[in-house]
Amino acid sequence: LDIDPLGNSGGPTAEYRLRVSAIGDSIVYVIRDGKKILSFPLQESSEFALPPHVLSSIDKDAPYVSRFQHKEETVREGDLLVLCTDAIGKWSMQEYESGVEVDWLRYWDNPGAWQGDIQRLRGLRPSDTGNRMVVDDCTLLLLKVVAEEVSDAEPLMAHDSSDAPFALVPPKD
Repeated sequence: LDIDPLGNSGGPTAEYRLRVSAIGDSIVYVIRDGKKILSFPLQESSEFALPPHVLSSIDKDAPYVSRFQHKEETVREGDLLVLCTDAIGKWSMQEYESGVEVDWLRYWDNPGAWQGDIQRLRGLRPSDTGNRMVVDDCTLLLLKVVAEEVSDAEPLMAHDSSDAPFALVPPKD
């Protein structure tokens, strides 16, 4: 995921170019004014039944680059970007398909709500109201698009010793 300001007016910008590359079945949503305006790379919950393209830890001479999907979209100041793994993606798509807008901002500063909802959603029975979330890893990342001042000034930087080169030390006899 990459976000760049649009225009070079030198002042605040309210629109940005969002570029996303994806492989697999994690999802990115763009939420504007509480409404989903984009889901990528999957658009329907039924797509989760298909085996996803994934990166393998075993070299299979697979052309992974050709399996990546790419999307470019304009986002605005105030938009919310939701990145989530497949369990959350499938559940949330089912919610959207049922006509329910997911209140992602409910989780912004409230990890207790997030943990509680995951437990509740995993325990739903077919007779309960709402869509069940499968028991799987549940990773959620929320990003807000905020105004950025375009400046020619050098960025403030501090030395980071973690960037220093390292050397492998052979074991002692």
